Amino acid sequence: YRTGWRQAGYDRYAEFADGPEGRLYLDQYARRLHSGGRLADAVVQFAAALRHDPSSARTWRDYGDTLRQLGLHAEAEEALGRALALDPYDPRALLVRAQLRVTLRRFEGALADIDRAQVYGAERESVLRGAGRIRLRLAEDIAAAAEDYRAAIEDDPDRAENHYFLGALLDRMRDCGAVPAYRRYVEMCRAGADCIPGTINWSAVRWQSLVDRYICSVDGHRLEPEPAWVAIPAR
Repeated sequence: YRTGWRQAGYDRYAEFADGPEGRLYLDQYARRLHSGGRLADAVVQFAAALRHDPSSARTWRDYGDTLRQLGLHAEAEEALGRALALDPYDPRALLVRAQLRVTLRRFEGALADIDRAQVYGAERESVLRGAGRIRLRLAEDIAAAAEDYRAAIEDDPDRAENHYFLGALLDRMRDCGAVPAYRRYVEMCRAGADCIPGTINWSAVRWQSLVDRYICSVDGHRLEPEPAWVAIPAR
């Protein structure tokens, strides 16, 4: 059977799709389409493989990655979630989801996935290299996102959540501009603005801790050139 499969070639996949190795064959055919740049066709074949056998974490991962490359973000997120439910320790699936989360600007989730991928794939240079590339893009996107929030605040300075997200992004960048952003957010919330549940007290504690540890001044200037900035995930 396998000899016939190899001799037939991928382009005759339909002959074997319903056979005992149908999922494997469809999966291999989908990979060939993907490597040839035929992403939409690859998605169709990955989906067919998963209908044949939905228990393959690798197929779910590659299906999700292809969906991501096509810009089908919601579908990609669902597929990657299925992959990680089947194999929570797959560093490649974690890195693909991190890339997706960067695209969606879910920065904290992306960082969490990168950290997990590096733990589970620490011996693999490809994982470390992939994580490095995502971290570079993440740093660039965080800076761009901070500029977006600055522009949003100029357009609508009374929208409290923009100050919070600007503070959280600057905090991630170790930029003392986080202090006045957090302070302004807390002031607006305590004055009755519509704010994000669970973030008011946290923001107050966070900006105060940066000042109390002589890292930043109240107005956002850096006091120490290389302080031990302790990153605390935003709520």
